[in-house]
Amino acid sequence: MKKIILLLVCSISICSFSAEISKPFAQGVASNDLKWEARFNMPDCDNQGGKKNAWCVQSNDMKKAIEKSGVEAKLNSWINDPKIKSLYLAYLSFSNAGVKKALCEGAKSRPDLKLNIYINYDSYDSLVEYFSKCQNHKNIKIYSRGKGPFSSAGAYLQHTKIFLALETSDLKSIFDEQEQSGERRIKFTSSSANMSAYGTNLHFENWLFFDAKENDYVAQQNICVFKAYGNEEDSLASKYKGVFKQRYADCVQALNNSKKVIPREDIKFYLVPLIKSAQYNFERPYDAMKRAVFSAKENVYVAIHRLMTGKITKDIFIPVAQSSVNFEIIYDDDTLRFGKEDGGDYFDVDRNDVMNYRMLRRKADQIYFMETNAQASGDSGKPHLFHNKFIVVDDKYLFQGAGNFTSSSLNIVDDGNIENFYLIEIPEIVKVYSQAFQLLKQRATRQEDHEVYNHEDKVY
Repeated sequence: MKKIILLLVCSISICSFSAEISKPFAQGVASNDLKWEARFNMPDCDNQGGKKNAWCVQSNDMKKAIEKSGVEAKLNSWINDPKIKSLYLAYLSFSNAGVKKALCEGAKSRPDLKLNIYINYDSYDSLVEYFSKCQNHKNIKIYSRGKGPFSSAGAYLQHTKIFLALETSDLKSIFDEQEQSGERRIKFTSSSANMSAYGTNLHFENWLFFDAKENDYVAQQNICVFKAYGNEEDSLASKYKGVFKQRYADCVQALNNSKKVIPREDIKFYLVPLIKSAQYNFERPYDAMKRAVFSAKENVYVAIHRLMTGKITKDIFIPVAQSSVNFEIIYDDDTLRFGKEDGGDYFDVDRNDVMNYRMLRRKADQIYFMETNAQASGDSGKPHLFHNKFIVVDDKYLFQGAGNFTSSSLNIVDDGNIENFYLIEIPEIVKVYSQAFQLLKQRATRQEDHEVYNHEDKVY
């Protein structure tokens, strides 16, 4: 195992999107030559009306945040890598001007580069309009996924967050080919962030970048995700999720039967919705989360944007918080301070966010809020988010991925959103997320010092 490099400060001299890529927070190499980088959006901000390094303003802070995180520059390096022949992206939203421009310019400079984007239905039209103006736009395919409006019956979100870069011109699994190339590699990400304007910089987010051999099992699972999406122009048909689940299951089954793929025990990949059948024996991400948290002997650290399902709070978090295990959690204060249940008009969140916090607030050892919204007014700009979604258990497990801790994201009862998660047991990566959690705590506010802590409990 190679020694990891931890870098907690990003020097301005090396953090340039236009020149060099900033150093990652940490990097290393796991088994089967799986190279990884961890990057955390931790913008440095000091603006009137909010807490230092928690409250950021686009006009003041975006440029330096882009340079510090290095996420856009890292993605750009993949786009411009001459070995990469095709890119597959899946996101809820895609408003990031820097990444869109890099993709458009990549299509212009490299006519052989093929781009495929799977986007939630409500972002589809604007994305098609933007990329239709790119040179060689015929090599760019955009597909609408999800079903809305979200409040209607049967609606769901395309909520996975994956950036996949291949050295092949199309989407081939390793078992599709007669001969395997020992030289080819697969690059892919797992992030809490959408490809939004703030997702690579001002939102508090976590990004994992992987560079794997072609025969790596988890890399091939990411290919299976995009095979499951298919190439239908319209995914709004009622039967689509069933087809999606079956395609993914069949692809993973073929992986399991292939002698070309190297299985992994240190990373488990989860895609939902999934087929519930003994034939495929898929574990739900909810069960993986529960198994990891209940294994804790010393510490459980939770960083979450939205916690709004009582099953997680009552069945997992509260029992652990009331045990001898040290349980700590960082919330985004947007979901409580500006929720409709507590007044304010910035975010009209579901009352379940408030209810779950109130169930937990006097039971956890330490609860913190990242004050991203503060009490700023006037021209302070659009509020940003504490958008992390991860759990660190002792020095053993990291649960990380695209989804919030909601019933729809984890498909706890029925099929909900399309999401992806990881349960990672690579000690170096787990340690890095534990260290990042401690740094985030330094920017956050203890619940006792935050106004929502003393709000009157309401009966709903």
